[in-house]
Formats: sequence, C-alpha cells, structure tokens
Amino acid sequence: MEHVIIDGDWGGDEMQLAAVLLTQPRRANILGATSVFGNASVEHCHRNARNVLALLGRPDIAVYQGASAATSAVKEAEKDGAYGDDGAGGAKLPESTAPATKKSAVDFILETLKNQPEKSVTITVSGPLTNIAQAFASEPDTMRRVKKIIIMGGCTEDIPACDKATRKGNITPYAEFNFYQAPADANTVLQSGLPITLIPMNCSQQLAWDDGLRERVKDKLSGHPQQDAVMQMLSCADFLDELKFGSKQFMHDANCALYAMHPDAYRSSQRAIRVVTEGEKIGMCEVAEEGKRIQVAERITHPTALKLLVSESLSRQLNAALKTR
Repeated sequence: MEHVIIDGDWGGDEMQLAAVLLTQPRRANILGATSVFGNASVEHCHRNARNVLALLGRPDIAVYQGASAATSAVKEAEKDGAYGDDGAGGAKLPESTAPATKKSAVDFILETLKNQPEKSVTITVSGPLTNIAQAFASEPDTMRRVKKIIIMGGCTEDIPACDKATRKGNITPYAEFNFYQAPADANTVLQSGLPITLIPMNCSQQLAWDDGLRERVKDKLSGHPQQDAVMQMLSCADFLDELKFGSKQFMHDANCALYAMHPDAYRSSQRAIRVVTEGEKIGMCEVAEEGKRIQVAERITHPTALKLLVSESLSRQLNAALKTR
C-alpha cells in the first residue's frame, strides 16, 4: 500500500494523477493534498485542488495551502498561459463545501511524516518544489522519514521540437515549467539526499492525449453534468504543445501516480542532477559528475497501456463519484 501526499499546482493534470490513485484503493491511500503556486496563483491552485477532489468524490481529502512564490525568486517567473489565469483552463467546477484547513502545507507534510511509520509515506510533486524545499530546510531529519518523493519536473535530454530544432524545456528553450518557477528550490531538493525519483519532461512527454482517447473519455462521461468542464481541462494546453512539439496535451503529472503504482513500466538510471539558478539558462537541468544521485526515469515501456489507464481511471472515478451523491 502506498500512502501518498499529493503536492502540486492543482488543475487538470492533478485531476488525472489523483484519479489513477483513487481507482486503486487497495494499493493507494491519499493522506492529504497540498497546493503551491505555479500554473496560477496559490489561491487559484488551492481552490482547484478542493474542487477537483470533490468532483472525484473525495471532498474528505483535506487540502493544505502552500507557498505563494519561490523561496528565493530571482525575478517574476514567466508564465505561458497554458492553463489560463485560473490554472484550470477556464473550466468552471462546482465549489467544494468541505471545511477549510488552517494548517500550512509544510506543517502538514512534516506532521504527517512524524505521525506515520518511518519510510511509509510517498510524496508526489507536480508543481514548483517550494513546499518540499521549505519543509526540508525546516526539519531535514523529519523529511528523511519519507519513503520516496516522485517529482515531475525538469528535462534531462534534448527533445525534437517544432518551433526550433530541439528544446530542453517547455517554458523556455532550456527549462521545464516547474523547475523554472523555483530553480533554487528544485536544486535544493535534488541535492538533499532524500530518496527521489525524477520524471523529467523528456520522459513524461511519452504520454499524451489524442483525439481518440479524449473521445473515449467523453463518451464514458455522457450525461455527466461536468463533462464539458472535464474535457476543457484535458485540452486547454493543446495550442502550446502543438506549437512547440506537434502534440496534443501531454499527461505530464499523471506520471507521478503511474510510477507510484507501476514503477516497472519505467526505465531509469541513477544520476546527479543540478539545476541552473541564474542567467539565461535558469531552470535548466545539468547532469553532474558529482553530487547526490537520484533515480531519473528515461523511458516508458508500454505508453499505450498507461495512456489507456489514465483515461479509464479518470472516467471511472468521475462516474463513480456521481453515483454516490
């Protein structure tokens, strides 16, 4: 059983991530969720987290608000509008009526690690790494109780692109969005010595939505009152992903849950990764000769099966939630 904290800049990607975990209750138990700035303000991402979990039938999963900005911001990080101003692509979800929480994301993470058996808690991280970096800075020994941290972020290989020959990032030619938003925090976490698996963009982009897969979800949600909103969240980044990579929207963050449930579906290696924290290439990943080594996912062995798993998990969980209301 994986006992999981989901940390992220919540929107449609985290909706997919959570659905994968929720449809496998014998193998995954979500202990709580934490929000962080990223695709939108932390206030928007926090609201999205509450609303998404309610939509998935789990308003009882508490959400704790995290960082509103990087620990040491060099400048205001560039946005690309992939998920709109609200982080949900403009989709309007019903407001969650679950009680609000007062505890901070960092306090929740640290208290959970203290209260759960050592090496029993997995944290998925699908936004800027600021909450994790601040928790480590506050209580490094407590953070060492974590079983593993599965991060979607960075890029470790050049990727063929449409707007230029190759890219090593989706927000700039050199940097992936999550690491670009808080490069020093990303570097702190990757060099922390904590048990980390990194799923970089060059791996996560091996899973993408296509028209057939989305039509399958739409058909299964026929009659669901939030069908249009869900489909909007699954396609709002198409315009940018097609412009830069010639692809429909990628399933970046769902890889965190997929790896937690099916690690054997990924091929990986041990590497030391540093993150550039200043200059033109800020946020870029560099493979280092020395430093703390982490597990870096490189290839997905059965991408078609995993894409189908994401789509089936999402439609199944949404329909199951509707029946319990």
